[in-house]
Amino acid sequence: MANRFEPPRADAVQKNRQRVYIQTETGLLHGYVHMHPGKRVVDEMNHGAPFLAVTHATIYGADGQAIDQAPFLALNKARVVWIRPDEEP
Repeated sequence: MANRFEPPRADAVQKNRQRVYIQTETGLLHGYVHMHPGKRVVDEMNHGAPFLAVTHATIYGADGQAIDQAPFLALNKARVVWIRPDEEP
């Protein structure tokens, strides 16, 4: 419940999240991309912002083993080779 003495956050933006696999120039990521309502993953990639917000990210090495995890990372879109939705529920 919000504190009744705090004003509502005007800078909060409603986002939807989509679980995805992202291949970068150096490795594979698995996590959630946060998108504006009504937008697809490709729409967010084509949006003007240079970074893509990824949460609950798992980073994999060349051998396919998880090497790190991050609750949040800002991924430079210029380093993305491909991105696809994770079809698993």
